[in-house]
Amino acid sequence: MYIHGQHRNALLITVLDVFSRGVLGYRLEWSITKHQVIDLMRDVLYHYSMPERVSLRTDSGSQFEAGLFREYLREMRNDHEFTHVASPQENCYIESYHSIVESAVCAKYEFESLEEAKEVFNRFINFYNQGRVHGSLGMLSPNQYLQGQQEALMLRLIPLKDEKTIIEN
Repeated sequence: MYIHGQHRNALLITVLDVFSRGVLGYRLEWSITKHQVIDLMRDVLYHYSMPERVSLRTDSGSQFEAGLFREYLREMRNDHEFTHVASPQENCYIESYHSIVESAVCAKYEFESLEEAKEVFNRFINFYNQGRVHGSLGMLSPNQYLQGQQEALMLRLIPLKDEKTIIEN
């Protein structure tokens, strides 16, 4: 992401949930180290209810190849797979998301500072998760989709007069 006032690019790393298409976390910094990637993953795993095992798909950036990051994922019992070089179709969800970021944020703003870019980006992510509808989610936002999925999966126990119980979806 180009920061006009500083005449340089900032780096963006995003954790995207493939199921809901929602943004779970991000970092926008001048540089992103393996420690920042681990901190981001800790934040995501702490704030969101996750399945027992999570699969992470990344490009082959040095932050993801670092032994410290790989050890962290092993400790957390998460799987990690790399996409092949020059094959964006292997990571189509994040590629699509970053294309949306490019047209909805980067092409519309000239940021004077990294802090200003983060403020705008926070507002964008809130809109993206709460209000931006996705055709692949039945014209729902990621949060609406997740809420609907949770409601669909909830089972209600209904007592009957003869003391038996039925399960209703």
